[in-house]
Amino acid sequence: MKLFDEDLRSLRELLKRGESGGRVRRLTPLDPDGFLGESGVVLKEDTWVELGPPELPSFSSVLLTETPGLVEEGRVSLWGEDLPRLRGVVPFAQLCLVESREVRDEEYRRLNLAPLRIGLRGYMVRGLPSQLKAWSRVSREAVERGLSLSVVGGALLRALRSGFPLSSAEVVFSTCEEGVRALWGFGEKARKIAGAVGKMVEEVSLDCDRCDYREVCGSVAELRAIRDRMLREGKK
Repeated sequence: MKLFDEDLRSLRELLKRGESGGRVRRLTPLDPDGFLGESGVVLKEDTWVELGPPELPSFSSVLLTETPGLVEEGRVSLWGEDLPRLRGVVPFAQLCLVESREVRDEEYRRLNLAPLRIGLRGYMVRGLPSQLKAWSRVSREAVERGLSLSVVGGALLRALRSGFPLSSAEVVFSTCEEGVRALWGFGEKARKIAGAVGKMVEEVSLDCDRCDYREVCGSVAELRAIRDRMLREGKK
């Protein structure tokens, strides 16, 4: 899949400018083993910070490419503050960038759902998978024990690598309005493409005239190619 190649190049430039301006910094991904397990229920009174609740903008998306060099292996970037310096409710963006020549187009929807299913104690993901919305509650106890986005990033990288045949993986977070707004377009494109691919895989009949994603497929040549291949393979 090369649908996101130009987006990845634009994102790289955006992150580079953010680093130069002091808005974006690199985090060292940390081993999540000390936090792995069921997240459990994080009650409001036990919450340190809530990331991306429904009243605030948030998303979780994956940008997939088969082109070498567009994804920086193991990198975790943060635009905004890390968990220990956050309180209350904040907007949240989570972008996973992955390179693979083996992940089939039909698997792209499943790839987008994987980051919403990591299990970390004290990090309760309340995301809406159908909308690829990232909504999480982080417990006070977990933050006091050292949970940070370095740990969450490490968990995401591990989950992606263990679940899919990837050549490289990278994660970008934002916990501030400026960063979420700047990254929004990348996430929105990924959401629409994941929805279109998912519909093509799940629908018994590919009735393009009645499909909610017909404008997306009509404007993206690679999606039309996926649709045509499915029709040739017998999806009538």
